[in-house]
Amino acid sequence: MFAEGGEGKYRSSIDWFSFGQEGPIVPAADGTVSYSNDRVVGHHTLRTTCTIGNIVEAAPTPGAQALSTYRSGWYQGDGLSQLYNIGGAGWSNQLVNGITNTTSGANVTFRILCGAEIIDEQGGRSTPIQLQGPVVADAESSNEVSGEYIEVSPITNTAMAGAAEPALDATWRVIDRYRPAACATNVYAVVTEGTNGLRFQPSGNECIGLPEGNPGRGPGPMAMGFMEGATSADVILQGGGASAVAIGMVIDTDFADAPESYGEAGALFSPTWSGGEIPVGTGQYVSGDDFVLGTPGDPAQMLGTRIDSEVEHVFSWDALLDDESPAGSESDEDALDVDNPPTVNYGAGETTQITLACTVAEGAEGHIAGWIDWARDGVFSDGDKSDPVQCVGGSATLTWVAPEGSTAPVAGEQTFLRLRIAADPGELLPVGMSSTGEVEDYALDAPLITAVKTSDPVQGSVLYPGSEVTYRLTFHNESEVAGPILYSDQLAQVFDNATLIAGPTVSGPPGVTATLAGTQIDVAGTLAKGEIATVSYTVRVDETAEHGQRLTNHLLLNDGAGGIIEEPQPVCLPENPRCTDHPIAIPELEVTKIANPPSGESVSEGQRITYQVLFHNWGTAAAQIDWVDNLSDVLDDADWGDSLKLSGGLNANFDPAAKEIAVTGTLGAGEYSVMRYTVIVKDDDARDGNNHLANYVLEAGETPPEVCDPATRTCTEHEILVDDITAVKSADPATGEAVVAGQELTYSLEFTNNGATGGEVSYIDNLTAVLDDADFVAGSVTAPDNWTIAGPEDGKLAIAGSLAAGETATVSYRVKVKAEGERGDDTLANFLFEEGVEPPTTCEPGDDSCTTHPVGKPALVISKQTDPANGSVVAAGDKLTYTLTFDNSAGGAPAPVAHVDDLSGVLDDATLDTGSIVAGDGLTTTGPAADGLLHVSGEVPAGETVTVTYEVTVNADGAGEGDHLLANFLFEEGVDPPTTCEPGDDTCTTHPVAELVVTKTSNPDSGEAVAAGDEIT
Repeated sequence: MFAEGGEGKYRSSIDWFSFGQEGPIVPAADGTVSYSNDRVVGHHTLRTTCTIGNIVEAAPTPGAQALSTYRSGWYQGDGLSQLYNIGGAGWSNQLVNGITNTTSGANVTFRILCGAEIIDEQGGRSTPIQLQGPVVADAESSNEVSGEYIEVSPITNTAMAGAAEPALDATWRVIDRYRPAACATNVYAVVTEGTNGLRFQPSGNECIGLPEGNPGRGPGPMAMGFMEGATSADVILQGGGASAVAIGMVIDTDFADAPESYGEAGALFSPTWSGGEIPVGTGQYVSGDDFVLGTPGDPAQMLGTRIDSEVEHVFSWDALLDDESPAGSESDEDALDVDNPPTVNYGAGETTQITLACTVAEGAEGHIAGWIDWARDGVFSDGDKSDPVQCVGGSATLTWVAPEGSTAPVAGEQTFLRLRIAADPGELLPVGMSSTGEVEDYALDAPLITAVKTSDPVQGSVLYPGSEVTYRLTFHNESEVAGPILYSDQLAQVFDNATLIAGPTVSGPPGVTATLAGTQIDVAGTLAKGEIATVSYTVRVDETAEHGQRLTNHLLLNDGAGGIIEEPQPVCLPENPRCTDHPIAIPELEVTKIANPPSGESVSEGQRITYQVLFHNWGTAAAQIDWVDNLSDVLDDADWGDSLKLSGGLNANFDPAAKEIAVTGTLGAGEYSVMRYTVIVKDDDARDGNNHLANYVLEAGETPPEVCDPATRTCTEHEILVDDITAVKSADPATGEAVVAGQELTYSLEFTNNGATGGEVSYIDNLTAVLDDADFVAGSVTAPDNWTIAGPEDGKLAIAGSLAAGETATVSYRVKVKAEGERGDDTLANFLFEEGVEPPTTCEPGDDSCTTHPVGKPALVISKQTDPANGSVVAAGDKLTYTLTFDNSAGGAPAPVAHVDDLSGVLDDATLDTGSIVAGDGLTTTGPAADGLLHVSGEVPAGETVTVTYEVTVNADGAGEGDHLLANFLFEEGVDPPTTCEPGDDTCTTHPVAELVVTKTSNPDSGEAVAAGDEIT
């Protein structure tokens, strides 16, 4: 990320390693964190990447990351934000480019690996770029008394793993610095032998420690080192409180500035550096004028004799925006003399030659090509390119032949020329990024009228309600021919917070006008060669303007009728000469409170929270401070860190009984003071609050609000991460179902952490009322890895393990119901509870921490029915249907069936109908064989009844040798069969068989002698 403001010399050359927001640096699973910055140029992407890893804290703090991001200016003594910032220096800075030790006073080391590449999106190729090296700076003001320092050692390693391999050929140069002119404290820079590591350490107390009113009081001192020749380093942060290092990559880029239709074109370049060197084994004080800073020289290839670095591509209608930036600097677009533009021969087939200035270092090559938009269609085509040539002796001549159909431009038409130099002729393309060289654009056949916008006070100055700003627009015709002014000054983002009070006023040749039209000022007129016109006007900031709003405006090209035909740049960079930007502040005391980790994030036990309260007097008179920082809802769950630090001349006093900090004193106009302190979240057992840390800063005598409103910026809150482990017990079969001897039950214990942090599982599963009726199945326990399941001992299982936030784990085991006669109370009751809790004795309905299973017993009742009914007389040919009923409807367990139906007393008088035997589910039959026995076996489920039926037919008279009685008996296997069917016995049936008996008698009896005449009856 590039700085947008500050006094730094290399704002456009340093890509700062940035995380974008303040807070702990949380590494990925591999222990690294990466930052990448992409800049798309045509079909090329320029990507710079830095990765940090190998993060080691000498004495790690539980629950805290070793490193956090840091925003220079967070502390009033920070000097880096004076040089490189976004949004302003000091507290206003929004560039988060520091890396700091999270724990106060900690020693933390880490490794950083950086690289860059150009990605060809069309060709799918990636080309590594040799970077010049990183810069390192003290991002947080260091103090000699506290023993604070940062040390960076260049290494040749290209991977995180492995011992450091020092890059002894890398060169350290100090290239930038900051301290108040009257501050005598000096930065001591020393390079250590053996490691080639650079250490920055102050010679005394930081400048902010000087008394109020001392002219040397202010940020710093600090210095910035350039590690030339290496891109990897090992870093040491040694904090007395906090130390912070900022790391960036030096990466110089040059961009074209023709209209957007011509596409983006850019070039990387590497200047040669000299001076500012810190030799190995020596140390030097670098803050004073007696130490000469390192400076960049020329790169190996460039157009003309000057080049400057730009952050991004800037389009402009006249290809002058790069020439005019940064404002007040000498133009680096100097391959051609813009005061004597080249002559172009537009006739088809005509030759055009343009001689240009160029610079190539000894031993290097510089290939040059140019493109003229012959068709004036807003693009550079293949036929627009000159023949490539090399730069020799400081110049090169390019040659074109005008294509068929080429014609000279008419009045008002213009075309553009693009020039590129590169070491590799393969990189001479009209768009995209080259790894070396420079790109320059020129408008042809058009008046050269420069346009520059300035303001008083200068861009970036803080404004207040009632402040006045005078803007000045300057137009200069630097060409040989007259030309029109076609610009509009866009004021929509000025007039929403300010009012025009004077102007616009024109100074210059007759005919130049400036007209207010809504929210823009249209400037029109004609400038002859060399003429200059200025337009000035003044606005006053409205009294209703709010703190943090801005006055931003852009000077843009119009179509001659007030229509804007040029898009404003998304951000008004200080280098842009056609825009201005001013922040607005309210002239009153601003009090804000922040925390690290930021408010709203969760914290863990043992974690440190650093609070910072800013008192900033934006007014023009001194402010009396009498405020209180209320910690009553913090210190019930956290311990005071005894690290109260206050800068800026105010007084702070911590009252442990009242749990508050009183801040008093006087804050001068424009001054700010920062209070910082830490607390440590208590362990779970030591907390007696609500696991919520709410902190309020308010004027003395005020009552803290019940809820923290983030919009006030005067409070912070953090939820303490706590575990929330629940345990559920289930069984298969389900609780309440009956079980039987020999049956196995599977118990499952499910543990879930519903909390926001990891937690420990410590539970007891009481099996005492199970193991009197069942045996524990050895080897049946399943549990997560690294969990401990002990027992059962004394009828209990001890379960211990850990669960991450949101994680669920299951423990299971099996038991087997004992046989009849071996069991206890025939109820398997099981209870799961936290260790240390009084165990329950009853399992209430709906309680999912316990299970019960009654041991069921069979209740088999057997009976026998017939149709026709028992006792009925049957006759030859009659059919009888027998039903054997096995009734276990009252049983609590399956009932085994092993019974015999004795048909021997039936089958002497009847015949079994073939295929008539039907056995219900679960039962099977065998027989009857010659013995007349039908065997029934199987099982009747609990609560069910199963039957067996069959049919017989009574034999015909005289058939068989029976007793004319069908007698049938049902009994258990293995017992003696009954012989008589007693009345009321429903396990047997009898049916007499009807029989006709014819007898004849006589009188006298048969065989006796009779005589004639005797009567025989």
